[in-house]
Amino acid sequence: RAKFNELTHHLVEKTMGPVKQALSDSGLSASDISKVLMVGGS
Repeated sequence: RAKFNELTHHLVEKTMGPVKQALSDSGLSASDISKVLMVGGS
């Protein structure tokens, strides 16, 4: 788990601004979110 956190920390930090902005724009708080669906690809 520690290695995973080390490898992904910069990615999580990079997304925090847009996530906080999306929550603000929607009028929601983090406690209103029950699930997060991660998608992506190449």
